[in-house]
Amino acid sequence: MGTSDEALLAGLANGDREAAAAFVRRFQKRVYGLALGIVGDAGTAEDVAQEAFTRAWRRADGYDARRGRVLTWLLTITRSTAVDVVRLRRAQPMDPELLTARLQLEQDGGATRVDRSLADHYAPFSRRPTEATSLPHGFMMRPEPRAERCSSTRGRRRGS
Repeated sequence: MGTSDEALLAGLANGDREAAAAFVRRFQKRVYGLALGIVGDAGTAEDVAQEAFTRAWRRADGYDARRGRVLTWLLTITRSTAVDVVRLRRAQPMDPELLTARLQLEQDGGATRVDRSLADHYAPFSRRPTEATSLPHGFMMRPEPRAERCSSTRGRRRGS
């Protein structure tokens, strides 16, 4: 039988290069897959995965087996890292000239390269899943907001 996840993490924390390489090999597909599912871009997902492994290495001493498995701990770090990246992307202001040009085009009724630039700029944020997608830890990503899923039962009494 192979080395346990906990042993690999301990080796990572102690600077053991072989343990670190084995740790990354064991979890890289899951970490990258989660990152890709959140950020939606392969290059950014690679950066997120690398940062997640770096954070895991820095925080390896703080891992507590009583609180969960190593994989769960690592995927939580990955998710937090990916969400941080998405938030940073959203926080970037839009070029005022691009916005002014867009408004002018809407008033004139025309569409040009500026429209495509805006579409490209906002494309990562406008994608919505078309079907439920399984995520780690039993979370589900659904295409419709929770309020719409629950609206049919809102305001009704039981038994009516």
